[in-house]
Amino acid sequence: QKHLFYIHLLPPHKPYLPPSKFGMKLFLGKEIKNRGFDEYPPEFKEYQFGTYLNNAHYGDFLLGKLLRSIKKKGLYEKSLIIVTADHGEGFGEHNEMMGHGKNVYNESLHIPFLLKFPNQSIRKEIKSPHSLLDLLPTLISFLDLKRDSVWQGSPLPVRSNVIQKPIYARAVGSTLKSMLLTGTYKYMFHSGIDKLYNTKNDMREQKNLYNPQDIDCLLMKQSLFLFYLDNKLVNKKLGYKKKTIKIKPWNSHLKTLGYL
Repeated sequence: QKHLFYIHLLPPHKPYLPPSKFGMKLFLGKEIKNRGFDEYPPEFKEYQFGTYLNNAHYGDFLLGKLLRSIKKKGLYEKSLIIVTADHGEGFGEHNEMMGHGKNVYNESLHIPFLLKFPNQSIRKEIKSPHSLLDLLPTLISFLDLKRDSVWQGSPLPVRSNVIQKPIYARAVGSTLKSMLLTGTYKYMFHSGIDKLYNTKNDMREQKNLYNPQDIDCLLMKQSLFLFYLDNKLVNKKLGYKKKTIKIKPWNSHLKTLGYL
């Protein structure tokens, strides 16, 4: 019989609370508190990043334990195994809120993306950037199944080389924080500010190369908004509607604060 297992490992997601033996992998010292909701002193960011790395170490341990169990059962060679994540984690690298989903910098978007195919004998590293949107087309191509016309993304170049398409992303619930990655260049429209980074030479996105007089910069900006409009059309075709979920116990508090 064929089986499908979906296993969700919480680490290194918040809360960063690994077992004690994993909490001492990095020396952190005394716990440090932030001075306010949006004020992060350097020592607080360093402490939080340390707890995150310790929790990531615990996640690695759990993943290794899982893979050893699969091998012990004699299922490893004939299994399709996917290891990935839904988001990264930011620690105020660009004076942004800590966490994820609020911006489109690499610390939020860069995630693990590993596939082990059945009876795979050759290891292949794909260095060109790809998106999680490419996962489903890759699996469908591998299984020789029919692709749905509304799917976005392209199969990973596992069997052969494919043309690399631009990658579009936007922050959760925001049309003012979007990005378009074409080759090594990443254009961001960030709360009304244009930003351009060479992600090959500047992975941490420290040097803004955007020049409003450069035609290539203007073309990337135009392409980003065309991707945005295209995504709106795809969502409409799929019948997707944005919903606001109200949690009853919080409604009175939200009304007091003027949000409802």
